[in-house]
Amino acid sequence: MHSRVDEQQQKAEPRVFISYSHEDENWAKDFARLVEEHGISVWLDIEDVPHGAVIAETVERALRGSNILVVLVPEDLAKQPNLLFELGAAIGMGKTVVPIVPRDLGPSVLPGFLRGRGYLIKDIPATTAQLFISELQRSDSLERFSRHREGGDNHPPKDANR
Repeated sequence: MHSRVDEQQQKAEPRVFISYSHEDENWAKDFARLVEEHGISVWLDIEDVPHGAVIAETVERALRGSNILVVLVPEDLAKQPNLLFELGAAIGMGKTVVPIVPRDLGPSVLPGFLRGRGYLIKDIPATTAQLFISELQRSDSLERFSRHREGGDNHPPKDANR
């Protein structure tokens, strides 16, 4: 039997679900490994869907069990229905969404539901993972990713080259 304290601790511990397109698979694997090395629970489909499992059910269960969705935003996001579904589901479930955006992709190109959020700039996995981990370690730092900013005037909370 879980106590209220156990439930609060479970909610406080980061459980990261990484959403990415096939083109970003190697980057996502490296990023996930680096984040896990810091003791953070990460779910990545290529690593965590058991052979013979129903993929859609496994992904849904993992998304529900996470409290942070990291999404690697590709330039052709509109052509990525699985990413859009995972984003919509995470937002609908009240998850913290942390977009990782290519440096050359301007905020005006992002869909409206991402444009009003803070994001990280995609660099090499080690640099971006370190910035993500730093955000996790700072008190209330993930709020900047969850808050919607009016007018779409969005600036990344951290630039991976700073």
